[in-house]
Amino acid sequence: MPRNTDSPTQATPPSGYTIPPPFTADEFWEKILLLMREHDGYITKERFEDVFGVQLKQTKSYEDGSAMYSLKKGTDWYFDAGLWMTGEKFKKPGGKMGGVSSSLRIDWDFDTFGEVNVGPCIRTDTARKDILSSGWRQGIQERHRGAADEFYKNESTNQVSKITIFHSGDFASSCVKRITVNGRP
Repeated sequence: MPRNTDSPTQATPPSGYTIPPPFTADEFWEKILLLMREHDGYITKERFEDVFGVQLKQTKSYEDGSAMYSLKKGTDWYFDAGLWMTGEKFKKPGGKMGGVSSSLRIDWDFDTFGEVNVGPCIRTDTARKDILSSGWRQGIQERHRGAADEFYKNESTNQVSKITIFHSGDFASSCVKRITVNGRP
């Protein structure tokens, strides 16, 4: 069952998690920032669970120590989420060693935190500013319906980390609707 300590008057039905969640867009974004800042984008299952107060469900495990975890919107959490943890023996296609890494993806709808273009959301301009102020470098920016921005860290090493935010376009009230965070310890 979901933890619902922030809003004692809001009850979550036994069938799952309902929208809006019992936390604001800003509170959700702060948790994402905490995770991506701690280890330059490397996020463990245990840390994700600790920060968000939810248990990831293992969907696959591999002989090399890699594993996939997920959460389904409405059943397991307020959002769709997936975390892929690769092990020390993980090999990339072609047989090249890949090593330990994590890849987190969280998806939410534009109206998750309130009415579209009226209610609160994770603003794209705020997300950009926060990521850049955390020491990440702006990479590719795609400007069209379904726009995305990429940010990088540790590019001079073999431990490159990457964040991608997907948003509703390049305008003042643009809202983030998905984030991916890829990192290495």
